[in-house]
Amino acid sequence: MTTASSELGSSDMLLHILAAIILLPTDGPRSPNFIQLLFREFGFQIHNLAHRLQTMRNIIWMEPLEHVDLFDRDICLSHSTYSTFTDFVFDQSCSNTFFIDKDYHSNFLAHRCLCLLQSDEDRQNSILYRNWARICSVVDNPSQELLSQLSNVELGDLIEVDSEDPYNYWSRWICNFHITVRCNFETISSWLKSQASDGIALPTNLIDHFDRIYEKGLHIRSRSDLDPAVRDYMLIILSIAIWKWSSSPWYPNYSTAITHLCRNMNLSIGLDYTRSELRSIAFKFCRCSTGSGSFDSECILSPIVGATDLYHVNIQAGCAQILKALQTDLQSTSSLYHVTHDLVLGVLTTLTQCTPRLELLPFCQIVLDVIGRIQGHIWRLQEHLDELSSWLESFPTDYANETETLKKYIKDLVLERQNLSSLYTSVSTL
Repeated sequence: MTTASSELGSSDMLLHILAAIILLPTDGPRSPNFIQLLFREFGFQIHNLAHRLQTMRNIIWMEPLEHVDLFDRDICLSHSTYSTFTDFVFDQSCSNTFFIDKDYHSNFLAHRCLCLLQSDEDRQNSILYRNWARICSVVDNPSQELLSQLSNVELGDLIEVDSEDPYNYWSRWICNFHITVRCNFETISSWLKSQASDGIALPTNLIDHFDRIYEKGLHIRSRSDLDPAVRDYMLIILSIAIWKWSSSPWYPNYSTAITHLCRNMNLSIGLDYTRSELRSIAFKFCRCSTGSGSFDSECILSPIVGATDLYHVNIQAGCAQILKALQTDLQSTSSLYHVTHDLVLGVLTTLTQCTPRLELLPFCQIVLDVIGRIQGHIWRLQEHLDELSSWLESFPTDYANETETLKKYIKDLVLERQNLSSLYTSVSTL
């Protein structure tokens, strides 16, 4: 399947715009600004869109202007015409020159997104950044060209940040890593597995490219040996990036957690210093077997044999170090009131990202004790406890006694908090 030529005629452009309105996901990607970005290579300018949309005014709906900026508002087909119109344009025998080849256009839109991700300037576009995986994952029959493009997506390119403000830099870096790995890569991985189960031939190791990042770890390329303090700071940043936060998933307050972990790990280096040091590091996908085999919580960074200035980062070993650094806070009664909900949820997230190991079970007990002592609501606690129970289920049967005790503790904890919630509700209605 080939992509569109570098020049599109007037009727072709109209069909491409219409296909974008029909096929792109909601909540951002169907805005005039984003459509202009997709078709900019073909000479399309945003001021031309008003004229194009005017010709389709009987079949499309645009979000009211009082809700959003003119060129950021969502565009979609009118509800009254959606079913009959899509049936018409997807059926070539009915639509003739207005036929929209769903496979071709969905591949084309995904292809354009991946092309834009290769551009240093365009990949900073927030709509593209948050939605490229969703746009790829709605393709029912991906072309080999599209799959080949996915093989060229590199982790370091997607998490890079263009900011001179050290505080803003780290917030955006963590946000980028979180969105890329926890949201986009998980979406792509699930989609590729679905395609493989449907018999689609995938490039070798493509699923593994995006799957199990936390378990496999990642690679970094550095021009010199990393200062231990910079290594530990990088570890903190990576750990915070995988946490599930009780505040907004896009813009949580990371500075408190960074400061807290730096204090616990006895780090006093400045943000400017670490930013300049880490900017010289290239983050890459792990494509080796270094992450497999025996687990050593002290071995966070190890050189790649036969490579120059290339290191394997064991994220799980790093998580174990973070858990140790937080253990004192979690166990201390005097510091209980300073333990934020984000910290508790961070430990839960860190645990469930680790391969089940016996030495991690004490941390599980500690955080459950803390949850039992914290008063008030903890955001999405049930979801986190369900994930923790599933994680305990994945332990080898040799550890059944230990895990069964913890799973029972979780059930009792949930029941206790449900009873407290019911009591608070009853009292508030009096």
